[in-house]
Amino acid sequence: MLGLETDSINGWIYRSDFDATDRVAIHTQLHGYFKYLRDLGVVQVNVIHLSDNAFGGMALYDLHFMLNTWTRTGQFPGTESVPPTADPTMTDDDINCRVTVKSALWTKIEALATSIGWQPLAAAVATAIPPAGDRNLRGLTTAGEEAVLEAMRLGMVIDLDHMSEKSAVKAHEIGCPPTTAPGGWHRGRSRRRRRRRHRPCRRSRRRR
Repeated sequence: MLGLETDSINGWIYRSDFDATDRVAIHTQLHGYFKYLRDLGVVQVNVIHLSDNAFGGMALYDLHFMLNTWTRTGQFPGTESVPPTADPTMTDDDINCRVTVKSALWTKIEALATSIGWQPLAAAVATAIPPAGDRNLRGLTTAGEEAVLEAMRLGMVIDLDHMSEKSAVKAHEIGCPPTTAPGGWHRGRSRRRRRRRHRPCRRSRRRR
C-alpha cells in the first residue's frame, strides 16, 4: 500500500494556485495529477500536512509548524480562540495548540527564527491563553473540497490527521469513509467528536 504524505501535493502551496470561482477549472487541474498518483499505486493521501497550503489550513500542533507555514507561504496562520465547552476533554485537544511564545518547541527554534528575521506573536507573551487553546482560522478551500472529492472518486483513503479543525469538519461533511487519522489518537478523546455522525456521501459525478 502506497501513501503520499507531503506539505503540498504537486507543489500546490498558495491560494492563488487555483481560481476559487471556477470549480470546473480546479477539477481539471487536479484530475490529471490525482489519476497519475492512483495509477502509480498511491491509495492514501494527505491533502494537508504540516503547513497551510492551497487546499486549506493545518492543525495547530505547535509553533514549529506555524513557522513552517510562514516559511513556505510567506503568511503566518491566522488563529481564533476555541469556543468554550463544558466538556473537559476538549481542553486537551492537541489539534488546537495553545499558541504562545512559551511553547516548548519554540525554545528549540527561536535561534533559527531570529536568524531569518522572524519575530512571531510579540503580543502573545502578555495575552492570556484561551482555556481550550487557539485554532486555525482556515478550513478547506474550494480547491481543498475538490481535492477531497477527486480522491474519493478515485477510491483513495484520505488522511485527516493534520487538518485544522475546520478543514476536518468540512471533509467529514462532504466526504464519507474511508477517511483516517492514524497518528491522531488524541482526537478520539473528544466525546463531541465521537458523537458526530457522518452525513450521506456526496460523491463526485463528474466524468473523466
